Amino acid sequence: MGESGLRFSWSQLWSYLLALPRPHQEAMAIMLDRELVTWLPFRSPEVQREVLERAPQALIDSLKRRRVKYSKPGSGEGYMPAISPQVVELLDASRGIKPESRKSKRKGRGKGKHHE
Repeated sequence: MGESGLRFSWSQLWSYLLALPRPHQEAMAIMLDRELVTWLPFRSPEVQREVLERAPQALIDSLKRRRVKYSKPGSGEGYMPAISPQVVELLDASRGIKPESRKSKRKGRGKGKHHE
């Protein structure tokens, strides 16, 4: 059987997605998010960047927070980020987004009942 559907470049796909009426955008973005989270982590950083360069920021933000389970040969299962950290840095820099601080977001740790 042959392939069905249209063939788009990634740039064309993102333009098409953004041109859809809002309810259709949301439905398609959810579908693409599900597909990309299973496919994208196993691609090279170059491919990840090509795919996500013009993607909507909300989709990138969703993928940034996700981790994917995978089988590690000989040692069971592990988790990896859906987008490689270096690709996240490149995408954020190209969009003028400052990197998140790696410091703990919890304040006042170590203080409390023990310090009287």
